[in-house]
Amino acid sequence: MALVPADERTAAAAVTNTARYLTRPAGPALAGFLLPLGPALPFVIAGAAKAAYDLTLWRTFRSVRLPAP
Repeated sequence: MALVPADERTAAAAVTNTARYLTRPAGPALAGFLLPLGPALPFVIAGAAKAAYDLTLWRTFRSVRLPAP
């Protein structure tokens, strides 16, 4: 949030949360489909996706300097 100007933070949070809420219903359906292949598989895929997401954000923004508070 420090990258977004203060007057635009509410809108930025709304866009981010909307994307999360739109994709959230797919999780249980996908997990139910993958469960017969192995009970741990949905957790492994979720962990790998989260790690990839975090590493992508870090790589994208690691050189961006945050404004002083």
